[in-house]
Amino acid sequence: MDHIAQIAGKLADHQLDAMLLASQAGERYAVGFHGEGLVLVTREGAHYSTDSRYIEAARQEVQGAQVELVTRERGHLALAAGYLQEHGLKRVGFESGAVSVDALARYERALPCTLVPAQDLPDGLRASKDGEELAAMEKAQRITDEAFQAILNFIRPGQTEREVAARLVYELLRTVRLNRRRRWVTHLTDGVYVLAAFWALLRFTLSIGQGELRLYVLPCAALGALLSRQLLAPFFRGVWQFWWGAAAQTGRWLWRPVILFLHFCKKVLVLTQKNIAFLKKIGKIKLYRKKNAVKEAKDA
Repeated sequence: MDHIAQIAGKLADHQLDAMLLASQAGERYAVGFHGEGLVLVTREGAHYSTDSRYIEAARQEVQGAQVELVTRERGHLALAAGYLQEHGLKRVGFESGAVSVDALARYERALPCTLVPAQDLPDGLRASKDGEELAAMEKAQRITDEAFQAILNFIRPGQTEREVAARLVYELLRTVRLNRRRRWVTHLTDGVYVLAAFWALLRFTLSIGQGELRLYVLPCAALGALLSRQLLAPFFRGVWQFWWGAAAQTGRWLWRPVILFLHFCKKVLVLTQKNIAFLKKIGKIKLYRKKNAVKEAKDA
């Protein structure tokens, strides 16, 4: 998805030398990265500026653009202005649908070019998806469908919304994990997890056997885990939800007087500030009248 090339290819149709993208959507579409930066796409290349929080990730992920670090001395607009002057760019489009009046005024003061509203340029490109984008959308929809189908098989009468939501998140993460491009990474992490679990169980077996490996402990542990999941988990889940709900409700009851007290203090503070401001105004009026009276007495 070389969106920089696509934007550059549309500049001539809009009679532009460059396109300025500052919104989150525009930045993400142009360079495939969001670092609260500024993107400037020209017919020959692109310039991207971001601050020190994102600069390392941007230099690794952003392709096809010159990545530059923003400093206190040279901000986004200063770097963009230098790039425009260096390449002699005069007509620059901007996202008129995403730029405020104040931001436009700052652009006009800082950039040595003519700014042209060109929201239809990125909007038109985003409306038409290429093959890679369509494949990504199909994959995302497939993951959603698989997770939804799994949650339909999980839902039972009496379950809470939180249980269903937690299961849905789990199914989404599991489906994403299984749909990785590099399946060997998934298999490797699964293998590491299995080895770690086996090592922990082995240490536990040796500790209770005082250094002797008693093999019957392993199948007993597996059977205990299965029975706990099937028999005890539903009961303890209900008990946990009951006590958690009771604790949350008790906390709300205990916190309510504190909220009321803070609300009362806020009202008292606001009323006190208003009274102080009123008394100051009265004092100023009295002082003004006193000065006028003294002045009139002197004049008389």
